[in-house]
Amino acid sequence: MQEACNSLAKLDTTTFPKYEDFYSHLQGENVLEEESAAYQTLLARGCDSLEALSYLKIKEPPPAGAEIYAKLVEHWRSHNLKTWRDILVQYLEADIVPFANSVGNFLQFYLDKKIDIFKTFSSLPSMAAWYLFNSIEPKDRARKFLYLPADTHDRIRASLQGGLVSISRRLVEVGDVIKPYKYKVFPSLTEKIVFLDFNSLYVSL
Repeated sequence: MQEACNSLAKLDTTTFPKYEDFYSHLQGENVLEEESAAYQTLLARGCDSLEALSYLKIKEPPPAGAEIYAKLVEHWRSHNLKTWRDILVQYLEADIVPFANSVGNFLQFYLDKKIDIFKTFSSLPSMAAWYLFNSIEPKDRARKFLYLPADTHDRIRASLQGGLVSISRRLVEVGDVIKPYKYKVFPSLTEKIVFLDFNSLYVSL
């Protein structure tokens, strides 16, 4: 529907979007059919129903696009929505506003500790290292580390790992056979796993 709503004037449309308005040229399919198409593709490639459901992390076969569209039309009527603007407002209230509130709470948690988490650090580990060493008064730092092994500072920094990570699958093991359901590629065997990590040793952005 994002493509169909291509101007502010469209927000005043008083009829529910057509089925084809949910087509995405970016994805190359109607988004109402996305999950159903993925399920059918897995079945066509040899998966049984349980395997397909497990791969898609759903409990039952997904409804067809037409069925989803019918439910959306009923929602439009039962909630007395009049324009596309009403759809947008309802979406913002149900999805964007709660997300914005959670981000605000996250930011305030650190501002209370005099830390601007979004402007000062590129990762939580870099913030943790900064907070650890700056929570000790400068005059006390030498005394705090005086009776500890000489490499204590380096060991603490080395143990603070994590940061910006891109995860495409929640669990991948060497030897897994990846069965792509959406893209036109053949199943592939996972031969090795490469993990790239940003940690506190990197310069903060």
